[in-house]
Amino acid sequence: MFSAAKIVREIQVDMTELIADYLKKHPVVEAKADQNFQVVL
Repeated sequence: MFSAAKIVREIQVDMTELIADYLKKHPVVEAKADQNFQVVL
């Protein structure tokens, strides 16, 4: 899909590890309701 010439750095870290590291550094995560969705029945 992309050519190898555009790859600057390849990091072999799972998404779960990235999320866990973020949550360790930021223990309080504020959840906000953006009202950007709609439920249609």
